[in-house]
Amino acid sequence: MVTGIHDPVTQRLTIGITAAVSRPVTVSFPAVPSADRMRRSVLDALPMHLIVDDVHGLPAWRRHLAVHLAEEVRQHLMARE
Repeated sequence: MVTGIHDPVTQRLTIGITAAVSRPVTVSFPAVPSADRMRRSVLDALPMHLIVDDVHGLPAWRRHLAVHLAEEVRQHLMARE
């Protein structure tokens, strides 16, 4: 699961990743990041050893999906403004 919260007053954006990882991971930004910065930050926060490896998906696929979903959350939150 990938969730996010955006504070329209401070512009702070926080993304939380709780599915397919061995512990919850959060990535916070003082202002809304670009898509590229979001991607790089999520990749940095999700080293391969944190990703679950089981019959439901390879770690590389799960990591890729987390990055994709984080960007969808960012876009959704920005569309609300």
